[in-house]
Amino acid sequence: MVNYRPLVTREDVIDSATKLLDCKQFMKDYCRPDKRMVDNPFAIRLWCYVEFSEHLKEDPTIPPELIVLPSNATVADLKTEATKAFQQVYAMLKRFEARELVDYGPLEDSITIKFLVGQSGTVRIKGTCPSKYALSHFRMEKGQENWIVECMCGAKDDDGERMLACDTCGVWQHTRCAGIDNCDEIPEKFECMRCINSYLNKSERHLKEFFNPKHLQAGMGLEPMVSVSDVDYL
Repeated sequence: MVNYRPLVTREDVIDSATKLLDCKQFMKDYCRPDKRMVDNPFAIRLWCYVEFSEHLKEDPTIPPELIVLPSNATVADLKTEATKAFQQVYAMLKRFEARELVDYGPLEDSITIKFLVGQSGTVRIKGTCPSKYALSHFRMEKGQENWIVECMCGAKDDDGERMLACDTCGVWQHTRCAGIDNCDEIPEKFECMRCINSYLNKSERHLKEFFNPKHLQAGMGLEPMVSVSDVDYL
């Protein structure tokens, strides 16, 4: 975006991108009629759920995707369309591959789907996704695996915007909120303001204790001086 010319165009593009990044959550509308359903009333409409061969407990539950197929679609066609649907929606599933239909046992790919589930319904498909492309890959990119998001903008969870983790406390926050432009690289070493302020406060307390007159006199072997307030108190 920084290379856009003229300047007015570049500023408009940056402003638009900023507004998009400020949209913390995007909602997918599952209720809007699909154009393919309207154009072809005889199409097969299936809500497809996915399961993973190597599913981790901390991985989120993936919502179903609507798969629309022609009336003569086969098991192979369903696997292909389900693979494409989940790859396009989720970055962590860009290498996902549908392998088998759950609850139907071994099936030939040439079997017509309509004979199994009818013209509409739900199906569960088990697939694989290499671990280096799965959710754990994104969590381990920088920081600890059991991550915590606590950004100064109020974000408490991953909202799709670029983030980085503090190398001291491991808490994640938006790079933009940390003063790092989206076009800049993430620094190799990063400490959040919370940890920096905590370190400064501790250093200030230690300095005050070190330069306390009573401590200095004790270190030089001198008797503590009696102040006027101490005499009045006695």
